[in-house]
Amino acid sequence: MVVATRLETANGLSSFLKANVKTDASNSFFFFDFDRTLTNGYEFSENEKRAPIEKRIRGGNETLTTLTELFRHGAHFHIITARSAKTAVLDQLKASLKNSQNELEALFPTDGNGTVEEFHGINLAHVGSIYASGYQKEMAIAHSILHKSNLPEGPIRVFFFDDAVSNCHAVAENLHKLFKTPEEKEILDRIELSVCWWDPFREETEVDGEPTMIAVHSEDTDFSYHDYLGNALKMFGVDEKERSRVESIYKAEEKKYGRKAPSTLVEKPPEAKPLQNLDKKFANLGALFGPRG
Repeated sequence: MVVATRLETANGLSSFLKANVKTDASNSFFFFDFDRTLTNGYEFSENEKRAPIEKRIRGGNETLTTLTELFRHGAHFHIITARSAKTAVLDQLKASLKNSQNELEALFPTDGNGTVEEFHGINLAHVGSIYASGYQKEMAIAHSILHKSNLPEGPIRVFFFDDAVSNCHAVAENLHKLFKTPEEKEILDRIELSVCWWDPFREETEVDGEPTMIAVHSEDTDFSYHDYLGNALKMFGVDEKERSRVESIYKAEEKKYGRKAPSTLVEKPPEAKPLQNLDKKFANLGALFGPRG
């Protein structure tokens, strides 16, 4: 069973969790994108004056308080970044959790040494509760669950949160395909999957007043309202009319403020196609550690 939900506003995550997770969360496994999902997308140097929490953690104190309460009640938290599967990327995230997002550090243990291993033909880097998987985030979820030594009996509640609708669609469509043996299928039968697209539209445009996030450009590969993402958007209740309306708002604000398109080309990624290393698609980005996420 898969439940797809679109979250909106800075309090979207905390409101959803309060409404959908019981006090005892020991059978619940949470997988969060990092950039622009747990974080607010801003970058800070060590020399900068410390920014307020709402600029460092998306949803600010409301998010932090809700996550901390769930963690106290046994929830299992994980980070999955779309950056490349490299131990250097794991070190980047560990550094963020010790500095800009240090309030979250206790919720995402990173004990041990990072490692890279192959899983269903895809490289995954992981340490403690952190994964770097490229765009194959369903791989990281399956790997984490199948390598748990403390899976509960009965239902296993799995929650995935991301600001990119394409990542959410891929997890919803592909996760079940990665449980292949009879033992793995028995686990799959107990999984209740909730996929949550935390849409930043109302936070990074002026529709609700002053934006609280830096907007993704409408020509960026991470923009969720491209016309070719129609199937993914429909899963979360967004039809073509709404998609076009939202896209036009982004374009109007880009024109108003003179925002330039990124230098990368927009490429149409295959929707929800498993077992393909999409890092190769984005080699033209030229970034040392691959895509953000």
